[in-house]
Amino acid sequence: MRLFLLVVALYACLPAPAPPESAEESAPWVKLYGVKVVSYRGGQVAAVGHASELAYLRLTSEFSARDARMRFPPRQEVAHRSALEVSAPLAQGAMPSKRVELSGGVVARSGAGMVGATERALIEGAQGLVSGKDRATVSGPGYALEAGGFFLDLPKERYLFEPSVSSRLGGER
Repeated sequence: MRLFLLVVALYACLPAPAPPESAEESAPWVKLYGVKVVSYRGGQVAAVGHASELAYLRLTSEFSARDARMRFPPRQEVAHRSALEVSAPLAQGAMPSKRVELSGGVVARSGAGMVGATERALIEGAQGLVSGKDRATVSGPGYALEAGGFFLDLPKERYLFEPSVSSRLGGER
């Protein structure tokens, strides 16, 4: 493992390549398989992720991940929250902007039993915003809703579902 980390560190120090002259030369500089990612914020684990394949373009800091899954532990400052796991067949984004587009069937699951699903979602990580314009469903213990789209402001705990929202409260009927 140490040898692998050393090789990756040395590779990262190589000079940036000249811009590609053809589509064949635009292949990612780094492609990893069976990847585990741990993200830290302020010395604490902010997320743990896995991907079957990760491609990273050094020139632009863009990435593309297949079979991506990220688990976000509950925040210490919010006692009633549970861990959240988000998965998608494809995740594409850019490190500097902390913007990630998830597609191919996005699913979010919480430890409290909430399950949300949509075809695509856009995460604006720097602002803590998540949005989507495709049909979205959310269900959990005693509730369910379906909407034509959604906007989530996670830091403000503001959740907007529109248009054409239908919901159900209480037990199964």
